Amino acid sequence: MMKTAAKLCDEARELQKAGDVILRKAHKKDGTQVAKTKLVAKFD
Repeated sequence: MMKTAAKLCDEARELQKAGDVILRKAHKKDGTQVAKTKLVAKFD
């Protein structure tokens, strides 16, 4: 089951890289939320 999950994760990552699209939300050290929509962009 873990092998299948890892394979699906790798495939999803390749699709994101090919289209240069991603929606990643994170938080800074001070707790504010930041997001980015391009794979190689910096967090806003």
